[in-house]
Amino acid sequence: ANRDRLGLMIYDGNKTHIFKPQRDYENLLILLKKIEQISRNCLNETQENQNIIKSLQLSSKRIGRKSIVFVISSFDFPNDDIKREISALSFNNDVYLLNIYDALEDIAPPKGEYLAQYQSKNQLLISSGKNFEQNYQAYFVNKRLLLKDFCIKFNCKYRQIRTDLPIYKQLRPL
Repeated sequence: ANRDRLGLMIYDGNKTHIFKPQRDYENLLILLKKIEQISRNCLNETQENQNIIKSLQLSSKRIGRKSIVFVISSFDFPNDDIKREISALSFNNDVYLLNIYDALEDIAPPKGEYLAQYQSKNQLLISSGKNFEQNYQAYFVNKRLLLKDFCIKFNCKYRQIRTDLPIYKQLRPL
């Protein structure tokens, strides 16, 4: 309605896809279709490079001043270089961090043994006892608190989005 330009950069774990900002409604539909295609491809591919820092550096160079930037991620990277790039991006822009997380990050799994895979490595997770449950939940709560503190420090807006809840109920006005 305001004739704002809308562009998109998607980092899929291997490369950065760039779609230049445009003002028309058709561009919005094209961008939504591209998000769907890239997301589907990500599910079928393995991420090898994982160099999100280069993608963030590229976005800092390509995004003009006074832009509104949404970084949508699980934020599973405790790297200071990544935080530095996001803080640089927030210096001249309005940055919103949308933290996507799963219900498993709120509620520890029931007692048992679980085979998990992370970065092509298998690990056995044994969940048992009250201590495990408390440590498990504290870890994820602390992770989100650190991200919130980062947002306060660098004037970013923060929003949590849980994957099992309807998104329209979670995206009240920012």
